[in-house]
Amino acid sequence: IYLYRIGIGFVGKDLVSLNKIPGWEPNSIGYHSDDGNIFISKNIGDKYGPQYKDKDIIGCCIDYINKTVFFTKNGEKLKSVEFFSTEELFPAVSFRKKDQEIRLNFGERDFIFDIRTYINEKTK
Repeated sequence: IYLYRIGIGFVGKDLVSLNKIPGWEPNSIGYHSDDGNIFISKNIGDKYGPQYKDKDIIGCCIDYINKTVFFTKNGEKLKSVEFFSTEELFPAVSFRKKDQEIRLNFGERDFIFDIRTYINEKTK
């Protein structure tokens, strides 16, 4: 079952509209389930990765050194995209239907993607 337009990403601290999906507002980026597109501060997306659906595990990461963001799907890294904001960024998830739900992991459990190896390789 494909998820009806869930957006996962990051938003700036001044994003106050709860009617917008991550990526549609300035200083925000979002990877959307329905089309696999990435949206970077505008409501027109670019081809990015595969669609995601029920039971898929999506991760998102900011690489502050390279000023990029990347997403993962089921532990596999998708491509990095340039994204830099002078604002503090916060993780964000949006739904289009009231009955949708997801589980979030902010590090209290191991990540599917091996973030430690990624960091070690980038900081050598």
